[in-house]
Amino acid sequence: MNENYTNNNYLQKQIYTKDEELKIKTLIEKDEMCICQKYNMPNWTNTIYDNLNNIFNNIYEDFRIDGEEEYSVYSMIYNNIYIQIISDSDITQSEIIFKYIESQCNINDLDLLKKTLFSVFDKE
Repeated sequence: MNENYTNNNYLQKQIYTKDEELKIKTLIEKDEMCICQKYNMPNWTNTIYDNLNNIFNNIYEDFRIDGEEEYSVYSMIYNNIYIQIISDSDITQSEIIFKYIESQCNINDLDLLKKTLFSVFDKE
């Protein structure tokens, strides 16, 4: 792993059952206090893809990649923060989406997640 992506060393491994993950995602998305932050990012390259895989493998036991070869959605829960990263080869921008309820998450975790994930795209 590239030394630029060492921030993930401070992120703790997350372990959820599929039922727990679904429950948390549903609660976050249905809550009227849900904050949804979307960030456009450069389209993926092989390096970005590899570095995202390395980060997610280090912090999440069973992260999901949904979609097909030309369209990918990574999704995971990190301490009550629902993260989605969407890449579509037909568009010029990918998106990172953070959904959370401010009173139920640690803002320091959110900041560290952003810093770590954004670094993958910044260093490309």
